[in-house]
Amino acid sequence: MRYRADPNLSNKDDLTALMLAAQRGHVDVIEILLRYGAKLDVCTTQNSTALMLACKRGNLNVARVLVGRGCDLEVKDSRGRTAKDIAAKLDSKHLIDLISLDTQLFLMKQDVAVERNYVFVKLWTLLHSGRACFLSYRVDNNSCRQRLKINEMSAGDEIPCDVQAEVVLRTMLLPLSLVGHIAGYLCLPKLYEKRLEMMTRRCLLNPDSTIFCALDLIDDVLEEIGFVEACDAVSITAPSGFENWVRILSHYMSKYF
Repeated sequence: MRYRADPNLSNKDDLTALMLAAQRGHVDVIEILLRYGAKLDVCTTQNSTALMLACKRGNLNVARVLVGRGCDLEVKDSRGRTAKDIAAKLDSKHLIDLISLDTQLFLMKQDVAVERNYVFVKLWTLLHSGRACFLSYRVDNNSCRQRLKINEMSAGDEIPCDVQAEVVLRTMLLPLSLVGHIAGYLCLPKLYEKRLEMMTRRCLLNPDSTIFCALDLIDDVLEEIGFVEACDAVSITAPSGFENWVRILSHYMSKYF
C-alpha cells in the first residue's frame, strides 16, 4: 500500500487480495486492505464473496471483521447459498449467530466506538508530544489567531477559544487514562448513511429483510428525536407492534387519501 498498489486487483478466478486473506484467515492483512479501500462485496467467478470464503474455512475472526465493516449478508453464490447457509453446513454455531442483521449493526456500532477512542488517544499523544498543536480561531479585538501547544500549557491557563473548542482542549490537558473514559461517554455516530447504503444494495437481494431493516432505522430515528417522550407528554400510547402500525396507517390512508 505504501507504493499505491491497487487493493482491488483480481486474478483469473476474480479473487482479490481481500478474498485470499479471508480464505487464509489473515485478519491483520484484511484490516490493512480495508483501510486502503478494498471492496467488501465483490465476487469470484463462482459468485462467492470474501465473507463466504471465510465461512467455508471457518475463519470466525475474519468473518467478524467483515460483518462489522458492513458487508452484505444476503449475496448468494452460484449454488444459491448465502454466507449463513455455508456456516450452517459447517454446523458452526458461532458463525451462524454472527451472520445476522442485529449482530451486524451491533458490531458496526462497536467498531465505530473503537475508532472514536483511537482517534482521541492518537490526538492526545500527538498534542502532548509536541507533534501537533491546537489552532485558536476566536478572533476579536483582544486576541488573534494563534497556535496553542498543549505540552507547554497547564490546566489553569487562559484559553482563547470559543466554549466548545475550550472544552476539547481542556479535555486534552487531562491524563490519558481520563481522556479514554471521557471518550466512552460521547455519543456515537448513528450510521444512518451507512445503513441506508446497505439497504439500497440489499433491497434487490432480499426485499423482506430490507423492510425490517428500514423499520429498525425508523425506530432509531424516532427514538433519537424524542418521539416516545412526546407521546408520553400528551398521554398517547404508541402502537406496540408492527401489525398495529399497519392497521392504524391503513385506517388513515383510507380516510384521507
